[in-house]
Amino acid sequence: MTKYRMEDRQLYDFKGVEKHLADMAAKGWRLERAGRHIWKYRRAEPAKVRYAVTYSLDASEFNPAPTKGQESLEDLCAAAGWQKVSDWNQMQIFSTEAENPIPLETDEALRVQVIDQVMWKSYLPLTSLIIVIGIIMCLGPVIDLIWHPVKYFESWTNSVILASWFLILFFCAGNVLLYCLWHRKSLKSTAHGGPCAEVGPYRKLNTLFLVLMYALLLYLVLKLLEQGETGVILYVLVYAAFYVLVLFLLDRVRRLLQRMQFSRKTNIVVSVIAAVVLFGAVNFGTSFGLISHLGGVREAEAEEIPLPLTLEELNGVSYEEVEQGSFPLGNGSFLLTRNFYYEEGTRMTPDGRRLEEYLQYEILDIKTGWLYQKELEDRQEPKQYHSGAMAIWTPVDAAPWGAEQVYHFHLDGQATTSYLLCWPGRLVDLDLGTQPTAEQMAAAGRELAPAQ
Repeated sequence: MTKYRMEDRQLYDFKGVEKHLADMAAKGWRLERAGRHIWKYRRAEPAKVRYAVTYSLDASEFNPAPTKGQESLEDLCAAAGWQKVSDWNQMQIFSTEAENPIPLETDEALRVQVIDQVMWKSYLPLTSLIIVIGIIMCLGPVIDLIWHPVKYFESWTNSVILASWFLILFFCAGNVLLYCLWHRKSLKSTAHGGPCAEVGPYRKLNTLFLVLMYALLLYLVLKLLEQGETGVILYVLVYAAFYVLVLFLLDRVRRLLQRMQFSRKTNIVVSVIAAVVLFGAVNFGTSFGLISHLGGVREAEAEEIPLPLTLEELNGVSYEEVEQGSFPLGNGSFLLTRNFYYEEGTRMTPDGRRLEEYLQYEILDIKTGWLYQKELEDRQEPKQYHSGAMAIWTPVDAAPWGAEQVYHFHLDGQATTSYLLCWPGRLVDLDLGTQPTAEQMAAAGRELAPAQ
């Protein structure tokens, strides 16, 4: 009988591994194989088994067979009464049922040096790379959050992505910091003839990371359900399933190459190429499906969402041919929502002329004062486009519109047909196509004002 357990151990935590495996043996479970995350155990009679962890610098999960250094180590340990159980990267795990076995490690200072080399070979480079990538991935959203908060908060997914990368940074940087603290304390202790230091609470850090990530995932699912995005939920589940499948396949590829006696370098190269191809295929396939789904959702929304203000309501006349649509700019957040609306219509004038008219506007509902004020201040600030044209919003009389404030958009000193209507918690960027009459101003203000 066998069972598999997910273990969150660190390579330098040799004491924790030894104690954990001894406890498992006392419960009747012997380690059969240690992996990156999943360890395999087999059922046995409960017994008092002692475990010892040592390290072999030339060991690697990509080696086709044990190296000469590993074989020599196994022979020396066997002579001392220790039997090889498994290995995990450079960590070599031995066991014995002898009452007073010969210790495998006697020089604690040397052990610290070897562990440091192991960590720099197997853990720290990749983790440092993830930290750098995480910082880069957080940089853009943080800049948007500071300088363009409205753009940032117009999609709640921005907060989810940023929170995810912050958690990854917290997890990786926390584990690196805990190792550095352990290494520093161990150097001081062994310099005075003492043992290696006790490890920090990295397992609690890992548990906290998982709890927060699951909470974030639950929030993501609830938000998607709230917005009726069942297709996106399916996308996330399919992506996660394919991700796990790819990890499994990559492990199978590595083990197959080992059995076929391919060299370590060949195994690494083939594994990297397989990872790029498989992950690329999964990302492209699932992303293409998500984009297609979201495109269908947006098209349906454009057909179903009624416009707050139409050409007929604005002008008080009927139109023969009308094309209209609406869609969200972003998917909204707990602080704001932004939606875009447009309509194009054709009508005949009393004197027989055919007129084509349009109307488009953007409604920004903001639920907090500082964000509203930030957006209004940004709008009021003059801007110069790359073409050299100067854009400015000029305040005008708000009374005809029934709004709190109204601004008229000017480009190079010339008045345009765009206006910014301001109510508490709502900004409307409105383009009428022509300069409005008093009746049109009143109609637009009446229909676009927030509900009381």
